[in-house]
Amino acid sequence: MYRGAVRAFLAGHGVRPEASIRSLEWRAGEWPGRLRIELADGRLFEAPKFYYNYLTPFYLARNTLITPDFTNELADVSVGDAWLPELEAAGGGHCVVIARSEAGRLALEEMRRARLVKLEEIPAERAIAMHAHMIDFKKRGAFLRLERERRRGRPVPIYGYRPVAIPISRRIVERIIAGFLWTGRRRGLLRLLPPSLLGPLFAMIRRVWK
Repeated sequence: MYRGAVRAFLAGHGVRPEASIRSLEWRAGEWPGRLRIELADGRLFEAPKFYYNYLTPFYLARNTLITPDFTNELADVSVGDAWLPELEAAGGGHCVVIARSEAGRLALEEMRRARLVKLEEIPAERAIAMHAHMIDFKKRGAFLRLERERRRGRPVPIYGYRPVAIPISRRIVERIIAGFLWTGRRRGLLRLLPPSLLGPLFAMIRRVWK
């Protein structure tokens, strides 16, 4: 997100733009964490992870929309949240880890032997299910957004690959998403809708989308 998201969150809680921030944590506390902002005057503002997602459509970076890589595909080791209902309920912190090279695998094995991590091998299908909606958002949605940007005459990157086919049903869904993001660019709406309403609303949307 663009950095203005933090100021928008604070403004929703009545904090003036000139207020000085002492510390900022996006994932403070126990997994999945919470947004925690402490001001220089000692005031503290927090929001659960899934509540502050309401800032995303208003401050989403353009590159995020047109980049099909969701899992750091060129990295030796990629780490992400393990979004499964049973793990979320258990708390404590769980991640899904991908080792793509021998160097990455050896690094993980060394950490396991040192008891820095506890590893459990799972089927690829289970890992994909944890992030199915965002994988679709990137692996199909990004290319639909690239098509739209290209038609508008805007410069777009060439990745050297694309989906073989994207069904009409997914194209319809993308139009709905585009309308949602278009609304999000009207940041003035944040001044009209309180975080106490938007936070629970976006947490509910996440449950439905998953």
